[in-house]
Amino acid sequence: MSTIKSSDEHLTINADGSGKEVKIQRDGTEVLATTSSGVDISGSVSDTDGNVRSGRKNLIINGGFDVWQRGTSFSGVASNAYHADRWTNWSNGGSLDITKVEGGLQFTSAGTGTTQALIQDIEVQDVPLGGYTLSFDADNYSNIATVQCYSIGGGTHVGAMTEVADGVYTFTLASTNKTASTTAIRIQIVPYTGNTTVINNVQLELGSVATDFEHRSYGEELALCQRYYQRVGTSGVDYNMNITHCYALASSSVYSNVKFSTSMRTSPTVAIFNTSTSKVNTPFVSSSSIHGFRVDAIGSSTGVGYYRYNYTADAEI
Repeated sequence: MSTIKSSDEHLTINADGSGKEVKIQRDGTEVLATTSSGVDISGSVSDTDGNVRSGRKNLIINGGFDVWQRGTSFSGVASNAYHADRWTNWSNGGSLDITKVEGGLQFTSAGTGTTQALIQDIEVQDVPLGGYTLSFDADNYSNIATVQCYSIGGGTHVGAMTEVADGVYTFTLASTNKTASTTAIRIQIVPYTGNTTVINNVQLELGSVATDFEHRSYGEELALCQRYYQRVGTSGVDYNMNITHCYALASSSVYSNVKFSTSMRTSPTVAIFNTSTSKVNTPFVSSSSIHGFRVDAIGSSTGVGYYRYNYTADAEI
């Protein structure tokens, strides 16, 4: 037995629990249907001001291209070179020119007959099984040749991606795809050769519908990026430099420990630069972990001295 009640502001529908569907249509198009197992919704879920209300949903980090710890302009980027945080590229020849612009990330592919791709690798434990939607904004969607998803490690192509609209693709991640990967799931956006394209708001989410892009604060996005890469300082002396004061003896060893701003994915490769010293020789990294690293220096003469430096720490997938 089903009942329908209406008033000036509300419509109430009670189903009898028999598993029969209740459907709601708008101008002849179905927008909602209930079944014995749940609710199917066509279109985005939003509240009265048009903004989606939900928790963390975007598995892409830095999908708005806000964080650029390595710089903001790159020419002739070859395979496996990072630029915007968490974003790298693949190429079977040729290269990409990549620049931070007001509308997001601008990239130009080069090299006749070659393929370049803008990619992000997502840790496999962060990707639950199920159906997914990948979406992004572009100034010219016709410049995008294809979008793909791979499981890294086994190199297995993850199902067929279906383009359902400009910049919107759906696919299903099955258990076989996830277990084949020992490292990550790779999202790969492939432009046509020779075209310049600006993309932004890249989002990977569970479900078959592309919802509004999840904007995160710069501080939160930076912290997510720093799990994979951290940089302290620029080129030249600045106030971000680490400094260790010491009393040095000729040929003696002194050291200091540095704690990362956030724990990293794995023990990173640490490089120090912009070094300057007094009473000690050039400092060097002697060990590192996911939490920090140790810098040693050997005394060059006796007396009160110091060594200072900037650093990068790389734990990308």
